[in-house]
Formats: sequence, structure tokens, C-alpha cells
Amino acid sequence: MPELLDDMINVSSKFSYIGICVSKGYFIYDAIDIIYSNKKLSTQSKEVLVHHGLIIFIFSITLSLNKYVGYTTAAISIEFNTIFLHLRFMSVFCNIDKNSLRFRLLSILNLVTFVIFRLLTLCWMTRWIILNRLLIPTLWFTIGSLGLVVMMTINIFLLKRLVQSDFNKEKIITNDSESTIKKSN
Repeated sequence: MPELLDDMINVSSKFSYIGICVSKGYFIYDAIDIIYSNKKLSTQSKEVLVHHGLIIFIFSITLSLNKYVGYTTAAISIEFNTIFLHLRFMSVFCNIDKNSLRFRLLSILNLVTFVIFRLLTLCWMTRWIILNRLLIPTLWFTIGSLGLVVMMTINIFLLKRLVQSDFNKEKIITNDSESTIKKSN
């Protein structure tokens, strides 16, 4: 598949095309699950739905045109971090102590994969689309650029929330019947 890296616009492979189809299916399923599982959508759920809707739209363009398969395949690498985001969510849901070694390690892995697979990939995608703007029709360049702005904004806010939640200087101390928050020295 090195040819996908050489021509991220016109080259396609069956494996990559199927990968995009499967990923699109996952985003459709997850969006439906979020809508039906939440009676009242939180701000975070709405952000995820915007993210998923945008991805479904962009992947649909790629699949219908059979173009930008290499670019879209590179974008899928962002979702590697989702493994750690979901593990973190399950740890919080299961009341794993945020001060435990297990949660701290998971938080660090989540942060590292977030920066590498989300932020750096989005930066690379932005650089690529700018460098190749003359090869991309204006409509697709505009849609891609606006999509990248939305994705980068969502991911920056997500990163901010994760850092505040997992790496702030406040430690949660639990007593038998009450929880208090105390500043670390």
C-alpha cells in the first residue's frame, strides 16, 4: 500500500476501501447508540455526534468518489486513541480510583496516544491539504478544510477536559460517607 502514500487522491486499494466502509459503519452505529442511550444529550455527547456526523459525511464522499482513499485511511489512524479514551471512560464508570497506578498509567497512555494519533495526525492532514490544495477541487478543499477546523477544535476541547480531569493538582480523598476535594501541596 505504499502507493496510497504516493498518491493520496487517486490511488485506492480494496483493503483500504473496506477499512473506510467498516469505520463508517462503526460511526453510524455509535451515533445511533448515543442518540438512543441518552434521554438528554450532554454537551460532550453533542460534540461526539458532530464529530461522527462529519466523519460519516467525509467518508461518504471518499467512498462515493473512490478518491482520497489514502488520505482517509491516514485519518483512520486517529481512532487508535479511541481505545484509550474508551478504557478511560470504563475506568471512570467502574469507579477506579483516579489516584491508582492503573488509572494514572492509563491516563498517561491516553494523553500520549491523543497527542500522537489525534493532534499530530490532524496537523499533518492540515499541512497535506494546504500543500495539495491546487490538486483538489475547490468544493472538496473547502469541505475538507472546514472539517479539519471542526475536528481540531473538538479535539483541543477534549484534550483540555482530559488534562483538567486527569492531571490537575486536586486529589479526591474519599471518607466512608463523603467525598472532599483537597489541593495537593
